[in-house]
Amino acid sequence: MSTIKNLSKGHGYTYASLADYEKQNVEIPVMRTMANEFGEWVQYRDDNGDWHQGAKVVIPGENARMNAAQAYGAALTYARRYTVALATATVTADDAAVENDNWVKPAAANNAKLITHSQIALIKRLAEEQDKPVPDDLEDWSSARASAVIEKLIGNSKGTEG
Repeated sequence: MSTIKNLSKGHGYTYASLADYEKQNVEIPVMRTMANEFGEWVQYRDDNGDWHQGAKVVIPGENARMNAAQAYGAALTYARRYTVALATATVTADDAAVENDNWVKPAAANNAKLITHSQIALIKRLAEEQDKPVPDDLEDWSSARASAVIEKLIGNSKGTEG
């Protein structure tokens, strides 16, 4: 798993834009949006031409700073950035976190990397959407275990057995 530095700034925080991925030589996959009974999703195409489920487009509630079109555009952009992270097996972090490696902690038992904050958020969101309980020990999971569960939850959201 590689780390993309957050180079863009907006609304008081830094984030990795799609342009930041390209600047750091990460190839952006072909993406599309599709709707199903669970909502609207960004999908990405792999090197074999197969389509995979990415992030859900979640439009925020009313906001005095954005009209409906702006809110949809922001939600779509956000979902596309998270889909690229999923498709390219990358995580984002600011410079200090990358330098100090403080965005993950070593797992005590096997010295594996622990789950990242973005993996926790994604598991919680997918579990909530599927009315599944979120494990109490989620923050102690390895990143590899989290990735496997995320893949299973995404498969479940597409109506497949995982």
